[in-house]
Amino acid sequence: MGSYNYGNTDVAMATQNPSNKPGLGAMPVVLLLLVQLLAFWRAWQWYVNRIWESPEEALALVVVLTVLCVCAIQRLRAQPGVRPPWGLLSIGFGLYTLLTLISAPMLLRTAAAVLTVGATMYAVGFGGRKQVPRPRAALWGLLLLCMPLVPTLQFYLGYPARLISAAITVVLLNANGYAVIQEGVFLRWNGELIQFDAPCSGITMLWAAWLICCVFALLQGFNVLRTGLMLAGATLITLLGNSFRAASLFYLELDVAFAAQAWMHEAVGLIVFAGIITSLYSASIWLAQAFVSPAR
Repeated sequence: MGSYNYGNTDVAMATQNPSNKPGLGAMPVVLLLLVQLLAFWRAWQWYVNRIWESPEEALALVVVLTVLCVCAIQRLRAQPGVRPPWGLLSIGFGLYTLLTLISAPMLLRTAAAVLTVGATMYAVGFGGRKQVPRPRAALWGLLLLCMPLVPTLQFYLGYPARLISAAITVVLLNANGYAVIQEGVFLRWNGELIQFDAPCSGITMLWAAWLICCVFALLQGFNVLRTGLMLAGATLITLLGNSFRAASLFYLELDVAFAAQAWMHEAVGLIVFAGIITSLYSASIWLAQAFVSPAR
């Protein structure tokens, strides 16, 4: 910056830096979000209809939106300038338009809409900064898990998950002296067939484990590699936990008194899920420290 005096007039001359351009205020940001809500109205309509059948999936959306909104409000109060990610928004709108033109499934269209709105909310959360940090992979994972994915996951992964869980359950029961044989998604014991039905696949538990895994990865600031390792570990831990749950229910069924208590089944599921959460938290702590060089 240079200053030149011509008589009694000081003329300040400066070169403009694109990174120092003022960002959008609160009202334009709200209008930008409203435009996105209107542009993707078909996606939101489909989303509401899907979560109406499984309301528990809306909990993920509530959690993520609450975190983003609180972060956005705090940033807007501190630094009102917001620089929307125009590149990501253009890609999001373009992708949504392309998927609509080719009549792609509504799940894919809604995913594009959710990611676009999420990118805007993320930028709002870092309002006023010259450079917005690149969104973590875990954030994109959280946004995708906000989708009503459980029915789709059940359709594509339900049968393989039931096969794997049944195989592990047979190993556990055989190790304890029970002559149980696997026949597909059935267990044969004492001449009777015990079915691993859809609720026993553990898909809902797997979806919840992925959600919690992404939360831990986001809090730890993991990159793509560590987030991927966390998700893979969550899948393995959930399959093992679901098999332990099935084996425990098998033992309960042997006792008529316990088998008649429906709350015992829920209690076993809660205990197993608590163990899964504890394991995921321990894994996130270990991954956060595994690649840290020791102080010299």
